[in-house]
Amino acid sequence: MGVWARAQLTADTTDIETVVCLQRRIHDEALNEQANRQRQHQAEELHQALSTTPTLTLAYWLIHQPQAADPNTIEALSRLTREIATYAPHTVWVQVAHLLQTFVQDLDTPARVNLVDSLAQIFTRNDQPELADHLRSIARQMQSADGYSPSSPPR
Repeated sequence: MGVWARAQLTADTTDIETVVCLQRRIHDEALNEQANRQRQHQAEELHQALSTTPTLTLAYWLIHQPQAADPNTIEALSRLTREIATYAPHTVWVQVAHLLQTFVQDLDTPARVNLVDSLAQIFTRNDQPELADHLRSIARQMQSADGYSPSSPPR
């Protein structure tokens, strides 16, 4: 045995429009809040990236101020980047990378290969065989790009 009921509501069209407007406003506010949260999150990610990577900060600035990119500005920015890296402890490895780059640029190919192989051995000793393999792969690419193989005479 089923019980059926029927209800009929009547409302003034002004009340219906008011309710629809209220629902629309609530929906729009929710969308705006979601968009604001997303913008805030993006801004925080950008801030984090820019504050930990000085060169990214400078690149971001130059993208938005391209007229500032003359040779004097580029040199000043380069000096500033080095200064920032000097005083930012979390970017100390940037300094190490720059020193390695400076050291390596005057080495011949066999010496570079030896250096990379030595670094790969250090990686292996420190339980990083994947990184060591990746470094050796880079060394092989470097050797083939320079036309050097261990059996060929040094350049």
